[in-house]
Amino acid sequence: MRKYLSNSIKRMLMSVALILVLFIVFAVLNYNSKITKDVNCNSKNISCPENYTCNVKKQECVVAEKCPDIKPEVCITLYDPVCADGIEYSNSCFACMKVKYYYKGKC
Repeated sequence: MRKYLSNSIKRMLMSVALILVLFIVFAVLNYNSKITKDVNCNSKNISCPENYTCNVKKQECVVAEKCPDIKPEVCITLYDPVCADGIEYSNSCFACMKVKYYYKGKC
């Protein structure tokens, strides 16, 4: 009887722990998404928090890729469009010549 109760309690505690972990993950993800939703940007106001850049088309801040600290001097002409501050660049190298953050894809 004790063994059955012990296993039953273990399963219940595991379930509670799983629910707690899922709640924490949901809270963190919801908080991160709240940051981007609370900060609206547009073509006139492109300011966003650090590690974010403005998606002018959607008028919201989105998670961004960070450029290296040392700016490139020469770039290859590979077409892989990125967007930064509402301006589309042919690739991340050209974007990093001018900005600190960008996101992949067309503006």
